[in-house]
Amino acid sequence: MKAKVKNDTLFKLQPVLSSELNDTDKVFVPSGSEYDLKFFAEAAGHHLRLELAQPEPSHPNDMTWYVAQSDIDLEGDSVTATVLQDTVLKRRPVLASDLSDDEKRFVAAGTELQLQSYAPAVNQSTKLTLAGIAGEDGDADIWFADTKALKLTGQRLMLHVISDTVFKARPVLASQLDRAEKVLIPKQTTLALQSYSEVEGRYLKVAVADTQLGEDDRFIWYAFAPDVELEGTEPNNHPQDRNPAGRVQTRDRGKPINLPGFQGAYYSNTSIIAGGYFTWAQATHGGTRIPASAEVVYGMIRIAEALEEIRVLFGNKPIEIVSWYRDPATNLQVGGTKNSRHLTGDGVNFIVHGLSPQQVYAQLDPWWGARGGLASAAKFTHIDARGYRARWAYGF
Repeated sequence: MKAKVKNDTLFKLQPVLSSELNDTDKVFVPSGSEYDLKFFAEAAGHHLRLELAQPEPSHPNDMTWYVAQSDIDLEGDSVTATVLQDTVLKRRPVLASDLSDDEKRFVAAGTELQLQSYAPAVNQSTKLTLAGIAGEDGDADIWFADTKALKLTGQRLMLHVISDTVFKARPVLASQLDRAEKVLIPKQTTLALQSYSEVEGRYLKVAVADTQLGEDDRFIWYAFAPDVELEGTEPNNHPQDRNPAGRVQTRDRGKPINLPGFQGAYYSNTSIIAGGYFTWAQATHGGTRIPASAEVVYGMIRIAEALEEIRVLFGNKPIEIVSWYRDPATNLQVGGTKNSRHLTGDGVNFIVHGLSPQQVYAQLDPWWGARGGLASAAKFTHIDARGYRARWAYGF
């Protein structure tokens, strides 16, 4: 990730007015200067905290600087939004007529916007986090636009730190680690990731993209999941799955199926939750994908409980299951990612008949909160019970 200076500015050792600093605590930086970043974070007084990958030449011992947000553009990997028709970028996902002139910006067809990331939003809109920060308020990089007016290209996985936290070289208590095995990461820090995986103890193993952190310059760290959020997804997340039992509702109890770790007889067309709507046939794709373990079965039960609540939220509209459990071979075959929650049984792609996926996403987003992942595609909505917040748009 790079920081590009777009106006003559000052780098400062504290996020305060330059007049409050000694000359030794600030340095002039001309427009056009570029710096490789380890990470950036929002700071007080409409500043950004920049953690430089290499020191500013005039201050070889200082890697942390503060700069006015309005003087910096941030540039990452290639993720773009091409504007297909004249439209309006808005600070909030509401009607343009409900916004002041300062809260909206006209963009012409053919404009290409460089993004850090993007995600679904309410009112048939997409949340765009621009790679270049404009304006002087803390959220100046966030805009909303009509989804139909955009063509989105590329994906980027971003990690947002929501509480001051410690990245660790091993997933253990910080008190058990040497100083070089941990690094404090302040809240509101944003990092680009190459990849991530879940490990025991509610940790995420993250591979930070293009930068090294800590005294030993590590790329690989363990982050405590409740302290972070994920936005965006891996570039290869393009599932194309089908479910022959997606909306089968019959009084026939179906064929017997084996549920590892569970005693007694279970049949494909019986409800997962007693008296419920969703069946083992839907979860196992007609009994063709038998759970690999009891943990997967518990995952199915966990997300089935959420689906029953979702059905009530939407007035008992018919819900079709597009994709539920996937064994590893099937997940690879249909284009899922290596971290897919479908592998653990608690991830589902579904359709609420009579509503668009964006309408479904908009209603579920605040309700689901940090209980798990939520995503939107052109034809389905994804939900999972991973236990921490993740949001993305598939881009297809």
